[in-house]
Amino acid sequence: MTATAEQQPQWVNSAAVADFEAVSGLIVRARDGHRMILRGMQRLFGASLIVSVAVLWILPYGTGGTAELLCKLAVTLVLAFAGAALWQAGSPKPRPELEIDMVRREVRLVRTISGQRSLVTRRRFQDLSVAEFSGRNVRLFDRDEALLADVIIPSRQAVRSLSSGLQHAGVITRRPD
Repeated sequence: MTATAEQQPQWVNSAAVADFEAVSGLIVRARDGHRMILRGMQRLFGASLIVSVAVLWILPYGTGGTAELLCKLAVTLVLAFAGAALWQAGSPKPRPELEIDMVRREVRLVRTISGQRSLVTRRRFQDLSVAEFSGRNVRLFDRDEALLADVIIPSRQAVRSLSSGLQHAGVITRRPD
């Protein structure tokens, strides 16, 4: 794939644009089911706190004196704030995108939040330990054998180019049986 100058990230040298061959915009798949369950539980607990605030004011109990209303208001504010905080904390963060730069021989994980691109991590090809290829599915591992990215690359030519670039850099490439 050849990219034009207006599509290039800020850190790409404009002199190398003609030779720039990259696969970008690939969504990295999530493999962390426990985080998804935790976030769901946070959102559920936050929603239940917000519902309990409404129930606190709907249900009639007590004499309705000034001190009781003040306590109700304080409990309402605390529960509403805690519920909103848990609800927001439970919302999933956008997944990073994988950019493979064949000119610089590096892999970048970039996350876009509110239009702002932030670099999550950048690894040179020689800093990777293992790359597993299964058709168009590619799994990249860091030096400490931690999973860096698990993506599906749409172009077979890009997969072949990535495989040869990684082999040239000395990265072990495996094809699972």
